[in-house]
Amino acid sequence: MSLPAPLRWLFATDEVVHECRECGVTVEEGAEVCPNCGSTEIARYEFE
Repeated sequence: MSLPAPLRWLFATDEVVHECRECGVTVEEGAEVCPNCGSTEIARYEFE
């Protein structure tokens, strides 16, 4: 079930999270290597 447009706008976060795919640590935007485990597998998740 989706929210009506006015409520979607009210609760919208437009958040972007960058996370290591190996260990799950949140990393800074633009990071190419995880500071925790050294993996180069960095995921980018957009929440709208």
